[in-house]
Amino acid sequence: MELSQHLSELLSVREPDALFVTAYLDTTVGPMGLRTFPVFLRKRVSRQERLVEHRRGSAAVREFRRNICRIDEFLTYKLAPETRGCALFSGIELDFFKAIQFPVPIPNRLSVSSSPNLDPLIELHQNTRHYAVVALDQQSGRIFSIFTSGTSSPAHEVKGDIPGRSRAGGWSQMRFQRRRQELIDQFMRHLGARLDRFLDRKRPLGVILLGTQENLSECMRHLPPQSMRRILITSSIPAPDTEESILEKAHSLIEEYEQEREGRLIAQLYDRLCNDYRSVVGPEETLFELQVGRLERLFIAPSFQGQGVRCRSCCFCYSEKKERCTYCNGELEPVDLRDQLERLAAEKQIPLEVVGETTFLDSLGGAGAFLRF
Repeated sequence: MELSQHLSELLSVREPDALFVTAYLDTTVGPMGLRTFPVFLRKRVSRQERLVEHRRGSAAVREFRRNICRIDEFLTYKLAPETRGCALFSGIELDFFKAIQFPVPIPNRLSVSSSPNLDPLIELHQNTRHYAVVALDQQSGRIFSIFTSGTSSPAHEVKGDIPGRSRAGGWSQMRFQRRRQELIDQFMRHLGARLDRFLDRKRPLGVILLGTQENLSECMRHLPPQSMRRILITSSIPAPDTEESILEKAHSLIEEYEQEREGRLIAQLYDRLCNDYRSVVGPEETLFELQVGRLERLFIAPSFQGQGVRCRSCCFCYSEKKERCTYCNGELEPVDLRDQLERLAAEKQIPLEVVGETTFLDSLGGAGAFLRF
């Protein structure tokens, strides 16, 4: 199941009086061959138990312990050896449990709330972008899926049967070169068709094309127009090259491209705000516009955090404390503001940009957005 499907299921789980325990754990194996998350979990469980007792009483503590037992059972018996990060969601009174295992580490976090805590999962989903990498040499083309999380999929390989260059002269040389060019054209057309099907099926954000200058030129001459439009980066590599060095090169190029892309978006947000054009900044205005359906793209600064309130009846959220809901006069409950922004963006399928560096957004409340109108 893809991460987007897991998110859709978790977003639908909400019960005002429920007690959910959410654990995000870094399950990588350390230098001594041991995982370190059990130490974190013991400390956090003790602290959260005291907080639960203070807010909800002894009955809630018993429920909290049952949830922790279920999480411990999964970690003891079902955690895959290759897993490097794990997200677990347990609401025992609703008979709900879900575990998602990842090939990448996730920062440790344990929280207790009335619904699954999804902001780290949403950030991981929104910031994991998928690219196709095509690596060419004289005899083959390899197509990889590569992700900004640092993972990649096995290559789809397309092999050619192209002879090396001949030094023979005369008519035989001409016939040989024509035949060789026919084989190159056949191979490149086959590769182009395979890439076209790959793009239709996997739908990556774009293509990174790697190879020698000669191979790149030949490939681009034969690619279908719809595939040509998807090429974002072309770069030279030795031929042949190892899969490890190809992926290392591709990750480096994608990292540079992502930094440039984020810089362009932040600059665009700054220009829109300066010209008062379809943009908003600050938690209060951003949250309001998000809930009324006007947001086009949401930006959150890395430093952003804060507490807000949510109506128990109509679920409308506010960034400031109020006595009652403005719209239905319902009772309000405290919520994590960042979690609510990210949760609402995921529910409405609005692109989320968690900004990687300090920008002007940090000094203006930590949240902003493009508006659709």
